[in-house]
Amino acid sequence: MCQFQYARSHPIVHRLACIARSNRLYLEANVIDIQPCPSAGKMACTKFRDGLFAYNTAVLFDRSGTLLAKYHKMHLFPTESFKNTPPTMELVSVATSIGRLGLQTCFDLLYKSPGHELVRRGLVDTVLFSTSWYDQFPFLSANQFQWSWANAHSVNLLAANIHYPQFGKKGSGLYAGSSGEFEIVDFLDGESRVLVSNLPINSSSSGKCPSNAKQVKIEQEAPIFKHDARIDAYHLELNQKEVSMVPLWSSRQFQQNCAGGVCCFVDYKFDYSSLHLSDEFYLIVSNRTKPGPFLFTEEFCAVVHCPRRFEPCSMMRSNFPLQTKFHYLNLYGQFGLNTTVYASVIGSQHQLVKKGNSWNYRKINLLPNVFDFLAKIEIEQTEILHGKRRRNRKEKFTKPNMTDDSGKQLHALEVGTFNGLNSFALGTVALYGRPYHRDPPFVHQPLDISLN
Repeated sequence: MCQFQYARSHPIVHRLACIARSNRLYLEANVIDIQPCPSAGKMACTKFRDGLFAYNTAVLFDRSGTLLAKYHKMHLFPTESFKNTPPTMELVSVATSIGRLGLQTCFDLLYKSPGHELVRRGLVDTVLFSTSWYDQFPFLSANQFQWSWANAHSVNLLAANIHYPQFGKKGSGLYAGSSGEFEIVDFLDGESRVLVSNLPINSSSSGKCPSNAKQVKIEQEAPIFKHDARIDAYHLELNQKEVSMVPLWSSRQFQQNCAGGVCCFVDYKFDYSSLHLSDEFYLIVSNRTKPGPFLFTEEFCAVVHCPRRFEPCSMMRSNFPLQTKFHYLNLYGQFGLNTTVYASVIGSQHQLVKKGNSWNYRKINLLPNVFDFLAKIEIEQTEILHGKRRRNRKEKFTKPNMTDDSGKQLHALEVGTFNGLNSFALGTVALYGRPYHRDPPFVHQPLDISLN
């Protein structure tokens, strides 16, 4: 489409195609695709009933500037009042010289289709993802969920977010599948940047692929705000409806909490030399339909940092320097067998912590139930400390009557080691589950925006 006849009729698409051709690269971008309605459906086309569909659309061009594919966003955010959803599910995957590329847009990342379904069917190596994402603590900040999504699905994710931190929109990155490697842009400034990095074509490959990453600042003729201005990043808070919260006490080394059939257990040790009176930590658990205008189901258990307030854990914060540290923290959660679990660790000043050296995630086969497993862990820790098992020991964990281990999978997120000497500042340690099969049908609920 980098041809003269398209310059006037499709100026944006024409320019994108020419950028791809002149630089010999694959290019994905977000545009509006206007399509005529079938004659029988004109009343349902848009609020204006103008006989046209308006789709939020991802387009992909190859190195020659040829339009390879386009994808119409399936899950519209409430603010997309005058856009349409496609009539049928769209799974877009294209075989290229750099692997199989899939497309999804912004809010789609939270749902089963298209991304999760593309992975489940084995159709993609890399997913291209343009977004205007609002950070929400403690599970759904941009870099956090982008990384955990790519890692859980063992595919590369190339994520480009709008950079507008005052409105909670920041965080872009390149994520290398199951290896857990990533390069991100997450600054509290007014600069635009291009992030360049190597990624393996085969996202599940165990071989090393040096990233050789670099960031290039892009000057803007009319920046949204001054580059040297102090910026306070905005973010959304967790709606605490149907969320069970229990505190972690410095005098103890274990805690448990259950809600709606999801049970979570944490084994931990504070670095007592770092304890700070302004810090509180809670084990939070839920199994619910997420409150709000867009409905989906979630199961989660997490340890979160809460600044001390008059109300217990009224806010969850990790976007400033954390004083209190842990020597280790092991989080165990029981989730449904069909629940996809996204693990993540957020450190001081809301920095994404790399998996590997400091933390690990795994699934555990029960022995035959979770409490036998936890008792086994306690025995192993006792033997490390004392060289043998103590008699008449008091059980750390008690089995609640509501727990049924059948149809459950135990997930473990382990930070540090029981007898390690290091300590870690932890703002969020999360196991966030999406039981996609329990989601109600998605219905776009646009905000009522009047143009008068």
